[in-house]
Amino acid sequence: MKSTKCDDANEYLKLLLNEAATVPVDDSPDYVLELPPFYDEQKFQRAQKMYATNRFACFTSMLVGLLGLLAVPSIFNVLVATKNSSNALRAYRRYMATIFHTVNWFRYDLKPSTECWKSLAKVRKIHFYSSTKTEKMGIGIISQKDMAFTQFAFMGFFVLKRRELGLIYDEYDLDAFCHFWRVLGYMLGIKDDFLFVRYNICKETFRETEDRLEAIRSQIYRPYIQKCTQDFITMTKDLIEGFWCFNPMLDYDSFMYFVKYLTGIEEYSYWSSTGSRNIKSLNWYSRLILYLLVTVHCVLLDFWIFRMYYNFQILYSEFLIKYFPFLAFYKFGIKESYVRI
Repeated sequence: MKSTKCDDANEYLKLLLNEAATVPVDDSPDYVLELPPFYDEQKFQRAQKMYATNRFACFTSMLVGLLGLLAVPSIFNVLVATKNSSNALRAYRRYMATIFHTVNWFRYDLKPSTECWKSLAKVRKIHFYSSTKTEKMGIGIISQKDMAFTQFAFMGFFVLKRRELGLIYDEYDLDAFCHFWRVLGYMLGIKDDFLFVRYNICKETFRETEDRLEAIRSQIYRPYIQKCTQDFITMTKDLIEGFWCFNPMLDYDSFMYFVKYLTGIEEYSYWSSTGSRNIKSLNWYSRLILYLLVTVHCVLLDFWIFRMYYNFQILYSEFLIKYFPFLAFYKFGIKESYVRI
């Protein structure tokens, strides 16, 4: 394979859209799950602490990223083919499992036999077999490009829109957070051998990574979301309906407005006159939820007492969805409500 090391963000994006789109996440199930040579335990643990400080903002950013990810055709087609998000119940089960996996990555040490390690092994195996299945169906593979765009979904908005999301951080925290996701990307199969093949979005530092993230946000996420299809709307509504069992304050129209706002679509700027016209087109309840969403992230999370309250909300929701998901009981029945990984 030719050298694919590149430092310019636009060159990196070209690499993803061309070469990386033809390279599968794994060639065979015989891969070895191992720590990357660049792994730094102190940075990894610092990122976990940063997440704990900004738990509520992190969950919002990941949900924004996942909704945007569904606008990418290659990823949308795989999800349709595997039928894992084909209705609200399937979306609920898939994305609650995603929450459980992500929580394990942020909560436990990255060592063999820990919940973090076992979770990464499980997810990587799912990706390989899903890619094999969709390739046989003629849909295409889960490629290195798809993995990189998914990596963005989990961390891109958190880094790029840190002020709009209300993060408490310093630059060392952001360096650690990018390192955390570089390590996870490597362990989930994104090729990153430093010298030749480097599809991983994350580089050594936050400053080096930021340009790549912005290129994906502005050149991939924004145009795809601007021309979203009816199928995209249907799938994202199912996702929000499933996530409602985790956070009953979610409202589709207001949250999709927030997605478009963070993606940088000018007509959906919360503070501009153009944006205000679009806000007025929402019903009163969606306007209220959007106002609360922006107020919490842009104002209230700056104050430790509110940050503690909203972070606790996420912990409480995690506990309920694992042990007593009563909102899911109401929507889907008791048997389907419990999700295990």
